[in-house]
Amino acid sequence: MGDWFEAFEGAIERDLLGDDMSIEAKVDDTGLIRGDFATRWTGWTRALQFGAMSPDEVRAREGLPPRPDGTGTSFYPPPNMAAAARQGD
Repeated sequence: MGDWFEAFEGAIERDLLGDDMSIEAKVDDTGLIRGDFATRWTGWTRALQFGAMSPDEVRAREGLPPRPDGTGTSFYPPPNMAAAARQGD
């Protein structure tokens, strides 16, 4: 499907947007490949808990804007390292 989406994006940019380089056509295919709500959020929770992703990265994957206060770029320490992280403060 990725090849088809790229072709659609190129056709939209060529035929509808023309020379306006400030706008980019992008097909959002996440709805086609993502799982149900509970499964996604279980995965996001684990990614946050173990420091694999930041809150803003999770929000971006769900189509949400970053946290307005700027705290979404921080990574949470893994649970087995929480005591060590507190000692470092």
